Amino acid sequence: MTSTDMLQIHPFHNAEDGPLVILVSNDGRAFTVDLKTLAKSSSFFENMLELPIKTSDINDPPSRLSDSSRSLDIDADELVLEYFVNIVKASQPHIPITNLEQAMELLALCRKYGVRESSTSKIRDHSLNLGKTQPWEFLRLASFARDPNDNDLCRIALGYLSWNQFLMGDKGNKTSFWERIESLSPTWRTYLLENTLGDPSDHLWRSDCHLPDIDRVNREKYWQKMMDVRLSKILLEERIFRACKSCLRGRSVFSYSLLLFWLSTP
Repeated sequence: MTSTDMLQIHPFHNAEDGPLVILVSNDGRAFTVDLKTLAKSSSFFENMLELPIKTSDINDPPSRLSDSSRSLDIDADELVLEYFVNIVKASQPHIPITNLEQAMELLALCRKYGVRESSTSKIRDHSLNLGKTQPWEFLRLASFARDPNDNDLCRIALGYLSWNQFLMGDKGNKTSFWERIESLSPTWRTYLLENTLGDPSDHLWRSDCHLPDIDRVNREKYWQKMMDVRLSKILLEERIFRACKSCLRGRSVFSYSLLLFWLSTP
């Protein structure tokens, strides 16, 4: 096929000659892209294309740029923004990311800027695959996402957690159980505790736990152990308080001896 009349210009990879947009990462790297190309993949940039051009939109652009350029700060580092630009410019985007946090940031960018669903869904599926091997980290990242759709990602992450992973954490992760709980957003921290601990007094009879693959007997033993530790600490503090109060009231050798006894009793 040598005749140029028979060639069809690729709808995404055409020449960048027209109104330009300068995408600036949060670490200072600028990406200059044809706004018309972005508009084909993103509803945000499609709307931006319809706005009148203002030269005041430009913050110290490179000298080669014309007054028809716009500047836009993007809340992402250089690498994630580069992935984003590659995706919105490609008809069949390739996603080489192996880092879960970067994949989730890329997914958030695509949703924020209205990137076409065919690309966004690929990034979402890629994030799900990465999240299978580190469900706690997946849950943490999804719990802080602003998009309401990410509530589904949190529930998927919970589904990836086996009972052993729920207690011990992702492979290679050395944080404690409560550190992992505290790393979640307040909403999901509460949700997770309510659906695993609940009310200890009726925990034995609960059948509505939303966490899948839960071994109920082991779950009850675990939480009983946790509550025993907490209750023991509370009772110890109570004994110390009562002994101190008695000592101060009686001011006797017997009361002082009683205080020492309580402090030494495990």
